[in-house]
Amino acid sequence: MLKSRIKDIWIYIEVLLTILLSVSPLLTKNISILLILFLLAIELLTYINKFDNKRFKLDNSIIVITIVFIIAMVFDLRNLTFDATYSMVNFMYPCYFLCGYFIAKNIGKQKFYKVFENIMFIVAILSLIGMSIYYISPNIIRSFPTYYFNDRTHRTIYFFNYIFEDDWMNVRNSGIAWEPGLFMVILNVALNLAIRNSDKKKLFFRVLVYGVAIILTRSTIGYFVFLINILTLIKKDKKYLILVVLLVISLSTLISAEIVYQLEYKLSGSTSFDARFSPMVNAFNSSWYLPFGMGSTKYNVVYEALNLGSFDSWTQILLRFGFLTLFCVLERIFKIYKKDGRTLAIILIMCFFSQPIWGYLLFTVMYYIEEDTLERNENEH
Repeated sequence: MLKSRIKDIWIYIEVLLTILLSVSPLLTKNISILLILFLLAIELLTYINKFDNKRFKLDNSIIVITIVFIIAMVFDLRNLTFDATYSMVNFMYPCYFLCGYFIAKNIGKQKFYKVFENIMFIVAILSLIGMSIYYISPNIIRSFPTYYFNDRTHRTIYFFNYIFEDDWMNVRNSGIAWEPGLFMVILNVALNLAIRNSDKKKLFFRVLVYGVAIILTRSTIGYFVFLINILTLIKKDKKYLILVVLLVISLSTLISAEIVYQLEYKLSGSTSFDARFSPMVNAFNSSWYLPFGMGSTKYNVVYEALNLGSFDSWTQILLRFGFLTLFCVLERIFKIYKKDGRTLAIILIMCFFSQPIWGYLLFTVMYYIEEDTLERNENEH
């Protein structure tokens, strides 16, 4: 009993670390590196121990992507002629993929997704508490502890991060993440899992909490992905269609105002849109001449000067590592499409257009997550 309890607590710690290492700005770069190396060592030892006297083996997919990263790591040495510091990304991406692989194999799909959604539900509630402080007493936010991210000073109450642009606060739900657009990704993934796995008694309250939290991120892509989740919800239970229609009618004024805001400030023709779209186009155009990528070291030096993509996953993959890495990632997403349902794969594809998160730990776990082979075999005997 005690051993089982300790194991369950450790799984919650593993999943929480997976989330924080993927989104939290409160973990400094050095602390993140130490934590990922520590977690990688623990997960590797756990995975090896599972085999007992059986032959230790890895899936071909993780072997291939690791070899691709090693080749890229070697090729990137040539970019030291640019008088640049050799990029630590060369080491961290293979660590994230390997660690994600071992976490996926050690915990298994059902357990990981259940624990992840439970944690995210609490995180979503805490994010609403964090947002409520702004609406109740915004002045006290400036007295909260500070943290520094991207050369800016922000405020935090540890379970919620308040984002400041100079002296102006960005009134959007960023939760535990460093940016609202990133927070909406993990909220939408958790909502999708809740829709698929929660019973009818729990589902309504979960949808309500996640829905409000996602809407308050005010993320353009987040709204589109949220709509996909709502359609999935209605497909599962037609009763929600009436509720959604009633909510749209009753909140039509607020919805209209938000649409006007998105069109004016976030979508085509806006400064925000051009700041993301132009670098993306430049990156795709450049990638045709760089089939193996330009290397992370060179990328870190030139992407701002040449206005190359830095805001999405797809251009980052192409420019840093080239088409072979892109193929490996797409193959993993296609695996999710086949085994976990098309909506989760579509959510990842859309969110990858919004955030450079393709190699973060949470998503590398999702690439390889499935019921553990050894555990499945044991249950069959």
